[in-house]
Amino acid sequence: MSGKTKKMRSYQKRLALAEQVGKSLNFQSLLQYVNDATYKFIMCQVRNQKVKPRARRYTLDEKILALSLFKYSGKGYRFLQAKYFR
Repeated sequence: MSGKTKKMRSYQKRLALAEQVGKSLNFQSLLQYVNDATYKFIMCQVRNQKVKPRARRYTLDEKILALSLFKYSGKGYRFLQAKYFR
């Protein structure tokens, strides 16, 4: 089995697990308790998980978040924690 085949199977397994988590009732109930910005961030990740990298589309808010993270560079994790994941 080639390295690419192993890698593809690994991605397929991870995708299947992500789909199971997204459909679970625990995940759905958890989303009720997060703020609006965090909800949008999580749903962006879920929405784009099946799409090929060059076919992904992002909203203006998602692009602004990405540029903000790029600007903060190493401090981006603190920025996310303070701004989105409170």
